[in-house]
Amino acid sequence: MFYCIYFFIVGAFMGWILECVFKATTKNFTRAPGILYGPFCILYGIGTVILSTIIPMITGNIILQFFLSAIVLTFCEYATYIILQKMYGMALWDYSDMRLAISEKICVEFAVVWGILGVFYIKMLLPILRGVFFSISGAIPNLIILCIFTFISLDLLYTNSKLINRKSIA
Repeated sequence: MFYCIYFFIVGAFMGWILECVFKATTKNFTRAPGILYGPFCILYGIGTVILSTIIPMITGNIILQFFLSAIVLTFCEYATYIILQKMYGMALWDYSDMRLAISEKICVEFAVVWGILGVFYIKMLLPILRGVFFSISGAIPNLIILCIFTFISLDLLYTNSKLINRKSIA
């Protein structure tokens, strides 16, 4: 279970970096990615946990990994959109201008990107991260990870209270 926290933290941070790079290169950098104040995107953290635990156990076939990654991560994206819309009345992305948009929530183009990123993560990054995480021992590294996870949790609570207050004022 503790390894899931490692994967979550790394994925949430890598996702934040990926979103920053994407927004900077598409000249769409109007605000920091995600809803948290800190440098973490929860959606990517959840996706990374799934990619690190479930999909590699199901299959070693790269084609199947691609399709499972695309489907599962696109579903996570869809669910996140719905949750943010229902809870806070906000939408962080809009795919309605994409050629293969299914709705403003998801599109085929990004499903393909999620599939490619999923396979890249499973084949290239996951073995490295597992090696690092499984070699971590002792109280200090685990305490650091616990502090980072606590920071993310507190950030989420703070963000939630701010967004709920904003929604009730509007």
